[in-house]
Amino acid sequence: LGNAITYVRDIYKSFEDAGYYCQHWVLNGAKMGVPQRRERVFFVAFRKDLAEPFLKQKDLFTKSPELKLEFKEPEIPFIDVYNLLGGKESEEEYKPFTEVQQELYDKCKEGEKFSKYHEKGNYFAYYKINRHRSVPTMTTTGDALKHFEIPRALSVKEWLLCFSFPMDYNFGKFANNKYLLGMSVPPIMVAQIATQIYEQWLGKIKTKETKETKEDKWVKENVSPEVIEEIKKENKEVYFSKSKSEDINSKKNTANHIFPYKWKLKDTIFTKDKGKVFSCFACGGGSTMGYKLAGFDVLGCNEIDPKMM
Repeated sequence: LGNAITYVRDIYKSFEDAGYYCQHWVLNGAKMGVPQRRERVFFVAFRKDLAEPFLKQKDLFTKSPELKLEFKEPEIPFIDVYNLLGGKESEEEYKPFTEVQQELYDKCKEGEKFSKYHEKGNYFAYYKINRHRSVPTMTTTGDALKHFEIPRALSVKEWLLCFSFPMDYNFGKFANNKYLLGMSVPPIMVAQIATQIYEQWLGKIKTKETKETKEDKWVKENVSPEVIEEIKKENKEVYFSKSKSEDINSKKNTANHIFPYKWKLKDTIFTKDKGKVFSCFACGGGSTMGYKLAGFDVLGCNEIDPKMM
């Protein structure tokens, strides 16, 4: 792990000095409703003066607030992403394969790396993706993942879906779309974590206004009776409001998943009923959108897409 252990200890110590309990998890997006096998480390800290009711004995010497982050949603294969876009060749212009790349692509089976067939093991990051699996981690090397049967890189729309970013996301003046996405956390990963933190911790902290009162008030003001009745029939909780978009409500897209990975900003009314969150919008706004999908009112800056705020 190298310096990572030192960084983790420093993070824990900083939160301890600031009066917080700190824990961390390594989570995989493919188990959280994201069509990507993306593993990331998440640190969750809880202020000590609020954490008392949730403390559990972790070992002989340590107590920490109990939080279960156990996600077991079914993996979303790339073929589902491809079919959501109509299963058609993208209209984007792609950098053509070199002769060597084409030769390696032709030799690769689905799910294999180009480096397997290169005499020096080059092109280590290049894959011919497996249509029956979620795509591997998508990095800032934007064109490294290749389509399973068409000699091309994945399109920006395919990237948006594999990151659970909204289909109408505005990249602004940022020309290298895939680089920005490769630096970002998928919104659904953050939405899943934020939902669990609310349900297991924040929603149980006593306030002047109960969770039920706040949610009833928001629903009464913002959601039509027809939509409420539909939700009751489906026996689903609403973490963000029903959308006008057919895509976001399609059974094919939402089956066995809490959050739909195909959605649009313009069609979504964020509930903002779970409390306020500050988001620094460090990369592409994945965390910002994740908090909003989970129902939080996000405070902070947004330099790329004003619609998200």
